[in-house]
Amino acid sequence: AAGGVWTGARVCVRLEVGKCRVCAAAGDSLEALATRLATDWLQLWAANSHLLAPQALRAQDMVNVGALYRARPGDSLAGLAGLYRAPLATLQLLNPDIAASGLPDPDSDSPVGSVCIPLDVCGAQPE
Repeated sequence: AAGGVWTGARVCVRLEVGKCRVCAAAGDSLEALATRLATDWLQLWAANSHLLAPQALRAQDMVNVGALYRARPGDSLAGLAGLYRAPLATLQLLNPDIAASGLPDPDSDSPVGSVCIPLDVCGAQPE
């Protein structure tokens, strides 16, 4: 710092958001998030009672967007999409770390994570 004035520096910050959660940006709404996730905003509202207003989320509000499912041998995203009546594209969006063709075998040396399954609290599908 020249003359006691900070001339600036780069700071690197790492943020981790748990699987099946989205960190809202300023001005986000549950309707906007639901559109991006191919679901209904009421599904998100039902699973996020901690949110104060669905139409105006605060920056950095954590929004639950799914439920975690522990993978079993033979599971695939396509199979889970059929089982849970969820669009495969939505499963892929919520699980970018998993290939659509299959999940790691739990008995292999590959680390097995959980699969984020879209919410179906209301039993409704988006129009």
